Amino acid sequence: MSEIRKWREEIGVGQYADAFDANEIGMDLLGQVDDQMLKDIGISIGGHRLRIRNAIAKLTAAPVVQGEHAATYHASRRHEKYITGIA
Repeated sequence: MSEIRKWREEIGVGQYADAFDANEIGMDLLGQVDDQMLKDIGISIGGHRLRIRNAIAKLTAAPVVQGEHAATYHASRRHEKYITGIA
């Protein structure tokens, strides 16, 4: 099973395997997928598009920060959230 096929199964939208495969959308392209593209490839149910977009956001959301820079990074993110009010 391909990585993207496994990912789709995990988020509960495995029925769209053919749509992703036919349009050659792999894990490397997920960050560029928007709502219109999902409509264009035949995903007409809004809740399914939201589920896919939320899962994509989780994949691309937070960089992995390790070592001595982790504390600085997380402190700056807390400050940013406080200032902007955005989580």
